[in-house]
Amino acid sequence: MYIVDQHTAHERVLFEETVRRLDKHQMVGQHLLLPVQVELDPEQFAVFTEASPLLNDSGFGVAEFGGRTVRIESVPMILSRKSPEKILRKVIDGHLLAQTDRIRSEKGNGAIDSLPGCGDGG
Repeated sequence: MYIVDQHTAHERVLFEETVRRLDKHQMVGQHLLLPVQVELDPEQFAVFTEASPLLNDSGFGVAEFGGRTVRIESVPMILSRKSPEKILRKVIDGHLLAQTDRIRSEKGNGAIDSLPGCGDGG
């Protein structure tokens, strides 16, 4: 006999569906009744510019709107009950954090490689 938590099972089904759609670039976006404009700082805007094709493939409908302002016209269906601005900022800030961690890791590995007996530095 198996005991199944129906809520957890449903979340797993939704997760698997989301992963499948991401793999096939078929994420469904929920169009917003009123588009949202978001002003980004220069660092965030640089990340947005780089990541906007990926965002659009992931169910977001985003585009530059002038200056450092972006326009959000849709969000991934699974996030449609959340604040579009907060979602976009979390995605961008998460990307910035990942870039920072990667750079720190690369610098750390370079420092280790320069020690005697490690890597090519010694």
